[in-house]
Amino acid sequence: MTPGLGDVLGGRYTLTDRIAAGGMGDVWAATDRVLGRTVAIKIMRPNTTDEGNFAARFRDEARHTAALSHPNIAAVYDYGEDDGTAYLVMELVPGLPLSSMIAEGPMPPEQVRLILGQCALALAAAHEAGVVHRDVKPANVMVTPEGKVKLTDFGIARAVDAVGHTRTGEVMGTPQYLAPEQAMGQRVTGATDLYSLGVVGHEMLTGKRPFDAGSAVATALAQISEPPPPLPPHVTDPLRSAIEACLAKDPAQRPSSAASLAALLGMPVSGVAHASLATSVIPLSDLGATQPLATPTPLPTQVYAQPVAPYGHYPATAAGPAYPPQPQPPDRRRGMGWWWLPVIAAFLVAGLFIWQNLVVGRANTPIPSVTVTRTVPRTSTASTPATTSAAPTTSTAPTTTPVKTVTLVESDYVGQTTGVVRADLTTLGFLDITTKSVPSDRPKGEVLGISPTGPVPVTTTIVITVSAGAAPTASSTAGGTSG
Repeated sequence: MTPGLGDVLGGRYTLTDRIAAGGMGDVWAATDRVLGRTVAIKIMRPNTTDEGNFAARFRDEARHTAALSHPNIAAVYDYGEDDGTAYLVMELVPGLPLSSMIAEGPMPPEQVRLILGQCALALAAAHEAGVVHRDVKPANVMVTPEGKVKLTDFGIARAVDAVGHTRTGEVMGTPQYLAPEQAMGQRVTGATDLYSLGVVGHEMLTGKRPFDAGSAVATALAQISEPPPPLPPHVTDPLRSAIEACLAKDPAQRPSSAASLAALLGMPVSGVAHASLATSVIPLSDLGATQPLATPTPLPTQVYAQPVAPYGHYPATAAGPAYPPQPQPPDRRRGMGWWWLPVIAAFLVAGLFIWQNLVVGRANTPIPSVTVTRTVPRTSTASTPATTSAAPTTSTAPTTTPVKTVTLVESDYVGQTTGVVRADLTTLGFLDITTKSVPSDRPKGEVLGISPTGPVPVTTTIVITVSAGAAPTASSTAGGTSG
C-alpha cells in the first residue's frame, strides 16, 4: 500500500499534504481526527532489498525520539502500522529547514550562534538519554519564524547500548557531515554529533559545505584527512573557537560534551534534558510563509561501503558504552592524555578530590588533575586579627556568597587548541578569558600555557598564552633588506 492524499492511517490520521521526502520515507501533513490538530506523519518507504532491516531502523526512530523530551527536539506523538505501512506521527514544526536558509547565502554570526546553541541543547538532552543522532545536518534542523530551533529525524539514531542494524562494512549518514570516526566505521559517540554540528556551523557562516569532494567515498576521505577551509575573518570568539573545536579530527579534542558546547555558545544548560527553556532567539522576519519543499533538495542520508584505504591518523574509539548518560556538573573536566596518570596518582596521594565521572569519546581516557573546592566566605570577621577580637563571637551566617575555586594545572592545557581550552575553562565556570600571542617555535595557534594556575577563584581573569609562530630570524631580516 502506498498512501496518498485523503487516505486515513490507523482510522485516525487523514493525509492532507505531502510536504517532504527523506531517506527514510515521505512526510505528510495530516489531521488528527481524534484531537483535531495538524500533525506531521512520516511514512516508511519500503526497501524491497532489505525490508526487515529498514523497518527495524524505522521502529528505532519512533522508540528513540519518543523517549526524548526537550523544547528543541521535535516531539513524537504516535507510531503505527496500517496494511503493511509503518508510520510515525510527529509534531508539525512551522518554519523552514536550515538547508533552505543556508541556500540564501552566509548567515550573520549572531544568528548562527543562537541556532547552533539550541542544536547543542537538543543534542545534550539526547546524549543524556543515551541516544546519538548520527545524522546531524541542515535538512534535519527546522527553524520557526520566531527563531526557535527543532532538531528532527532521529531516523538512524541508535541508543549507544543497543545492537546496531548496520551491516559490517556499511557506513550510515550523509557524507558531507560525517565525522572522521564515522567515515571509518568506528563506534560513534556524542562527539560524533558535535563534529557534524561543527560542519553545519561552518556551512552557515560561509554558505558552502566545507567537505564536498563530489562522491560519497571521496568526501569521506576528505573528512578523515583534510582540514576545513578557514572561517571568514569577521567570525570571532566564542563562535569561532566553538566551531574549530567541534571540527577537530580526534574526538578527544572536541568539546567535552554537547552541554559544554552550549555553555560556550552562551546557552542555558541547567536541567538540559527536562527543563522548559525560554530560549533566546532572534526574529527571522524574512522567512515569510512556510515553504516545505524548498530548493535545493537536501542531501539524503546514505548507506555506503566504508573506504578501504588504511587510515591510521586517529585512534579508534575504545569499546564499551560510547556516550553513557551522565550528570552535567558545571565544573567537571575530561581527560587530556594517558601520560597524566602519574600526576593523578600524586594528587590522590595528597588527598585532593578529583572528578572522575565523565568519559567522552574513548572510555579509557584518564581524568585530568582538576580539583574543585570552595573558598571560605569573604567576611570581615575572617580577616580580623585575634588580638582585636574583643566583641563576643556570634554564629551569624556569612552575608557574602562563597566563591568557587578551581585548581588549574597548566600542563593539562599545553599543546591543545585555543578553542578546546576556552571551552573547558568556560565549562569550569570561568567567564573572563583572554588570549595572548607570543613568538614560539611551536605551531601557530597551539596553547603554550595559562595563567594563573593552582587554586583559582572562577571570578579571576584567565590568560591563555598562544603560539604566534616563529619570529623572523636576524639573518632573514637582514636578507630581506639588503637588496
